[in-house]
Amino acid sequence: MDIEKAIDAGLFYLAVHLALSVPDICGSLECDLDPDKPWKKVEKRYKDWFTENLSDKFLIFTVDDCWAMRGGVVHNGTLKSNRSSAKYDRIVLTLPSNFTLHECVSADNAGVIESALQLDAVMFCQQVRAAARQWALAKKDDPIVSKNLDNLVRFRPNGIFPHFVGVPVIA
Repeated sequence: MDIEKAIDAGLFYLAVHLALSVPDICGSLECDLDPDKPWKKVEKRYKDWFTENLSDKFLIFTVDDCWAMRGGVVHNGTLKSNRSSAKYDRIVLTLPSNFTLHECVSADNAGVIESALQLDAVMFCQQVRAAARQWALAKKDDPIVSKNLDNLVRFRPNGIFPHFVGVPVIA
């Protein structure tokens, strides 16, 4: 829902940031996390969730591309890769205009030796959002997911007992 609102408001960077967090969040909801080390196996959870829920939605964008993009955007604020194992030097997100390009590769243009994977920002976000919705329907009766949903950060219009009651919060 917040991804849609960000897109509708023209906040595409925010929408992409949220979309890149979806495999983290959903993967964590599926697990009994170690409360002392919740970050343990983050990459495996992320990649497993992407592989199971998103890999068939893309033609050339892979689990490794998404993991690298997540690390770049969420943690470093960049779409340029500095990893020697990356297939592309950068990822470029196109924004709504009079044409749409999605999952295209541009390489070695204007004498510059560089490759770029191009994704349409809105289409990317919509693909992730749709996969998350399908996942949520499939997991609606999963006891681990149900238990973990109680602690999911979200808007709580009536507060959170016993700390703030009757006051809207994010908790």
